[in-house]
Amino acid sequence: MKDLVGRTAIVTGGASGIGLGIAKTFGREGMRVIIADIDADRAEHEATAMDGDAIGAHLDVTDAAGWRAMVEMASQRFGGVDVLCNNAGVLGPCKPLVDLDVDRIRRLYEINVMSVIMGIQAVAPLMRARGGGHIVNTASMSSWDSIATLGDYSSSKRAVIGITEAARDELAGDGIGVTALCPGPITTNLFMTTEREFGELDLRSAAQSAKPRNQGSALQPEAVGPMVVDAIRENRLFVFTHAENRIRIERRMEPVWAAFEALSRTE
Repeated sequence: MKDLVGRTAIVTGGASGIGLGIAKTFGREGMRVIIADIDADRAEHEATAMDGDAIGAHLDVTDAAGWRAMVEMASQRFGGVDVLCNNAGVLGPCKPLVDLDVDRIRRLYEINVMSVIMGIQAVAPLMRARGGGHIVNTASMSSWDSIATLGDYSSSKRAVIGITEAARDELAGDGIGVTALCPGPITTNLFMTTEREFGELDLRSAAQSAKPRNQGSALQPEAVGPMVVDAIRENRLFVFTHAENRIRIERRMEPVWAAFEALSRTE
């Protein structure tokens, strides 16, 4: 999708952080933007402050009826949807798996994983009707190399990678591209959003002990938007925000290659 002017985008979790950075970039590109967020007041405020044609709307990404209403609104207001950014997400409590509450994990998966599937199911038919489109799913660098106390969050984001790869193959024939955004450290309100969802306190302190080393300096959310736009135009499968994180993936793959080498020695 080379020409974005006049295209319509839905950005979930769009009222702050990475979602807002993407939404602002879309607005500067001449797109019509629906900022969808659980915080409707903030979504409406940010939409009013944006350049171009933008509206803010309430969306609980785990609510099927909410998705139907979002699609209906987009169709009535803008005639359909060309770009969907499944960006809404939450963190885990940064505890060992054996200490996690099962209902807490289930809710995290509803927000981080099931919402991506629900978004694709809700929007892909509109994109087909318009002859194509693009979907961007926010994963994480933690999709690639989970560490202690991030097992629930990392596995949910790894699921987003699997969903993205499958959907990319399934929708390619309809002219719909699918991309996984894998951000490194970004200055966002993710801790606050998670604390509000689960009623947890001081999550940031717990997360500091789980932070991977050599992950690079934190970027501002506005830096991510242009990366996403380039990926849409080039129909790329992945977007990485930090070049220095390449070594993390290379290290992650070392035991994989070692396992294949061990297999070859037994054949």
